[in-house]
Amino acid sequence: MDYGRPILFGYFVPPDSMRPMRPLELAVRAEELGIDLIGAQDHPYQRRFYDAWTLLTAIAMRTKRRNRVEGISPKRRSEGARAGRPGS
Repeated sequence: MDYGRPILFGYFVPPDSMRPMRPLELAVRAEELGIDLIGAQDHPYQRRFYDAWTLLTAIAMRTKRRNRVEGISPKRRSEGARAGRPGS
């Protein structure tokens, strides 16, 4: 179905912190190849993954385009205590 918008292509950078510079290298390469959107998945309970918002900030500092996305955004971690209360 055509909604009158251009088709955009994206790439989710693996947020793996075991190779610290690799996510940034992949994001820069994706931009060089003409990928429209660069994203990072948020897995707050996976110790070996970067925090998505921190990673997206680092990616924004290394790339020129403004199209970045985040995937898998659970309820904010800071709301954990409130989420357990009745009526929240």
